[in-house]
Amino acid sequence: MQSAVKNIVLFGLVGCATWWGWQWFCSSPHGNLLGTPAVESIQRYDQDLQSEIDALWQRIEVGLEKHSPKSLKLGPPATDQELERLEFELGYQIPADLKASLRVHLGSGEFLEGYSFYDVGQILETHHMYLDCASPYTPYPIKPDPADCDPFWHPGWIPIAGWDAFEIVVNLENGKVYAWMDPGLIYAAGSWKSWLTNVAVRLERNVVPAEYDNDVEYWMDSAFPTPGSDKEWK
Repeated sequence: MQSAVKNIVLFGLVGCATWWGWQWFCSSPHGNLLGTPAVESIQRYDQDLQSEIDALWQRIEVGLEKHSPKSLKLGPPATDQELERLEFELGYQIPADLKASLRVHLGSGEFLEGYSFYDVGQILETHHMYLDCASPYTPYPIKPDPADCDPFWHPGWIPIAGWDAFEIVVNLENGKVYAWMDPGLIYAAGSWKSWLTNVAVRLERNVVPAEYDNDVEYWMDSAFPTPGSDKEWK
């Protein structure tokens, strides 16, 4: 009798373990693996924000048409399925302003300073490449600044655009934008919305710095860590 009870308990435990194992295997990694509640404030997407990002891209497109028409090879809007795939495979929700931006343009040809915006496949491929280089890594919160972190690449950094060995990176914990210039990050802007705003404002300026010619691709080159950096001209 005692043996039968033990067998029943054992089978029950095995059954529970199997069920939990299956649930874990089938569950989506979607979520904030960094475990920082503060990210919720930068993840709140609504139509008002989308309208603001739409307007910024319209300003940028007008500026590109004037200064650098060849940089107008901007990709189509991201689909809901593409955004779901991006967040699912990253294991993080992305900042709302970045999501709104990808709903306008996903991927591009050569943009300013030679950067190209990545499509979903390129974002994930580049992200995984850097994580492979950084392995083993510890997914701890980024505080107070990525420059103070030990790992070569943090899983909370998402590459949005790049050229050669340079990347434009969004920190998914706080939404800030950085330029990846091996071996580390350089601060660029306080948010992706701010980064786009800086690009729009610079394209709308009528006065080119004296040391640059009238080609926007050159007068935005070398003076900024990225085209949308908060940094002013040298």
